[in-house]
Amino acid sequence: MFRNALLPICFLFTPAGRLSLQRCSDFNFGSRVIINSPRIALRNTMWRSPGLNEDLLKRFGCLEDIYNAMRSHDLADVVYTALDVIKKTGSVPLLLTEKKSDAKSTEFRKLGNQAYMKKKYHDALVLYNKALKYAPNKSLAMKLAFSNRSALFITVKAYSACIDDLDTCFEMGCPPEIKDKLNNRYGEALESMGMDGWMTTQKFAIGYFKMLNEPQNPQISSATMDVGVIIEDSCPKIVAARDVKVGTVLAVERAYVVDMNTDNLNIACYNCQKYEYNLIPCEGCCHVMFCDDICMKECMNQYHSVECKIIDLFETTGCMVECTERMRLAIKAAIRMKLHSRWEKLIPESKVLGMDRIKNSSINQIYDCQCQENLSLLSFKENRNFIYGTMYNASFILAAVLCYMAKTNFLPYDYKERQEAIKCLGRIMMYLTLYGSPTIISDAASINNSSRIEFHDWENFGLFPLVGKLRNSCRANTLTVGLNDRVALVALEPISRGTEITITYLGHWLDKGADCNSVRNRNMYVLYTSVCNCTICSGDWQHQCDTLTPTQLTCFRKLNLHSVDFKKISGPYKLLCRALAELRNVPFSPEYTEVYKVFRECVLHLQQVNTENVVIEKVRAKETCAHVL
Repeated sequence: MFRNALLPICFLFTPAGRLSLQRCSDFNFGSRVIINSPRIALRNTMWRSPGLNEDLLKRFGCLEDIYNAMRSHDLADVVYTALDVIKKTGSVPLLLTEKKSDAKSTEFRKLGNQAYMKKKYHDALVLYNKALKYAPNKSLAMKLAFSNRSALFITVKAYSACIDDLDTCFEMGCPPEIKDKLNNRYGEALESMGMDGWMTTQKFAIGYFKMLNEPQNPQISSATMDVGVIIEDSCPKIVAARDVKVGTVLAVERAYVVDMNTDNLNIACYNCQKYEYNLIPCEGCCHVMFCDDICMKECMNQYHSVECKIIDLFETTGCMVECTERMRLAIKAAIRMKLHSRWEKLIPESKVLGMDRIKNSSINQIYDCQCQENLSLLSFKENRNFIYGTMYNASFILAAVLCYMAKTNFLPYDYKERQEAIKCLGRIMMYLTLYGSPTIISDAASINNSSRIEFHDWENFGLFPLVGKLRNSCRANTLTVGLNDRVALVALEPISRGTEITITYLGHWLDKGADCNSVRNRNMYVLYTSVCNCTICSGDWQHQCDTLTPTQLTCFRKLNLHSVDFKKISGPYKLLCRALAELRNVPFSPEYTEVYKVFRECVLHLQQVNTENVVIEKVRAKETCAHVL
C-alpha cells in the first residue's frame, strides 16, 4: 500500500512549442510550521503545492529556468536548478528534528497501557514501540517501556519475547520498585516457554528458498542455472536456460534498498524487514527500529547513518506527502552507492545511465549488485512515458534533500567538488525516481506464533537489480514471493527453454481482493506509468469461465484440496505443482482458482518458515486497495 503520492501534473506543449503546466488538482502538505512571518509563509507555500507555483516562480523569474532544465539531457540539471530556485525564493522547507524525550516516551507508554487494558494488543505493541523510539538511551522511560512490553508479551503467550525484553530491562538496571514484579513475570514466562506455538515443519520447507542443491549462476549470483541471458537488439533479456517445471525456485535476490510502509515501521526491523517482537530503537532518530545491534550497524553502514540526520524532513514536514516510494528508494540507493564508492569514481559513473550503460556493461554489471561497486541499479531502461509531472515535482523534493545533505559531512568540503557531488546525487536520484522499477514485497506472517499464516496487510517496496528489470506480464510465468528484504522467483507454469521470464508487477490477480483488482489498471499507471487494458487489469476475468478437458478434470478430481497438512508439505506441494501445470491454459476456471489458492497457501507457509515473521494479531489495512496515490 502506498503511503501517499504525486497527483499528476499534465504537461502540454502550446502551439508555440512552449512547455506549460496544466492544473489538475491541488496539493495539501499539511505543514506543521506556524506561519508567523512573510518569509515562512512563502516557504510554506512552496511545500503546500510545489507543482502549482507558477505565480511564485514567475515572480522570481525562475519558471523558465525550470522548464529549460527539464529539457536538458542531463537529469542533474533540473534538480540543481530546483535547488537554486528554493534558495532564491527562500522556500527551503524547515527541518523540524524530533528529539528523544522522556515526556514523549511516557506519553506513548501510557497510551499503550490504555490500549492494553482494552485488549487492543496490536495497538498496544505499536505504542510501546513508539515509547521506545522516543526514550533516551538507557533512561528510566526506556526501562519502563521494555517492562510494559514484556507484560503485553506474556499476556499474548509470546513467552520467549517476554523473557528477551525482561533480560534487556535487567541488563540496563531494572528500577527497584518493579524488580520483584519483573522477577515473578520472568519465572512465569520461563515456566511456560515450551508452550510457544512455533509451527514444526520439514527440512523441505526450511531449505526451500536457499537453493542449496543448485550451483550459483556465474553471470547472476542471485539466480540458479535455470536462468539464462540472450541478447536481442543490443539488449539483454532474461530467459529460461532449460525447461523449467512449476514450483522451481529460479532466483532469490536481496533488495539493494527497501522502503517500508509507514504502518510497518513500528513492527518490523528497518534493515532486514523482519516482523519481530523484540525490536530495539535507533539511537539517532525517533522513527525506525531494528532486530538487534547487528542489523542496526549494517543499516547504518549502508545508508541510515546519513538518512538518520535528514529523516525528519520526510516524517515531520510537508515533504513526506509528495515523497513517494520511488523517490525514497532513490534517495536511499544514492546514499548507499556513495558510501560504497569514492566521489572520483561515482561522479563519472553517474553520467552513464540506462541504455548507454547497458550497451557497455557485462551481464554481471547489469543484473548483479555485488558487481561494479553496487552500480547495477543505474542500468534500468529509460522506457517510461508521462515523466514530466513526476520530474517537475520530484526536482523540488530532491533539491530539499540535497540542501540538508549539504549541511552534513556527507559531501566534499571543496566548493567545486561539492557542486559536482550535488549534481551526481541529483542525477542518480532523479534517474531512479523516473526509471527505477520498484518491486512490491508481499510477506507472510504467523499470527502470534501460531500455525495461522496469512499475508501481511502492508506491503513494502524494494529496488532489485534482477527482478526489477524483468518484463511485466499480467499473466506472468513466475510468482514473486516476498521474503522480507528479499524476493524469490518461483515458476508458476512450465517454462520452455529460451522463453522470457516474466513477473507481475502488481502481484497475482488471485492474491488480491476485489477492491484492489477493481483499480488494477489505475495502479499500473500510478506506479509504472503503464496503461494496461488486458482481461485481468480491466476486471473482465471475473466474468470468464474456462472449460476443462476430460484429462484436466481427471487430474483435478484426484486432488484432495481440503486435507493438505502444512506440516508435511512436500508431497501435497508437488501434486499441486503438477496440477497447475496441467491447468495452465484454463486460468479463469473455478478449478484453477481452487488449485492456485491452496498452492499459494503452501507457499505462504514456506515463506513463514524461511522468515519467521510474527505479528500479534491480524489488523486489516484501512485502504486495502491503496496503490493509488
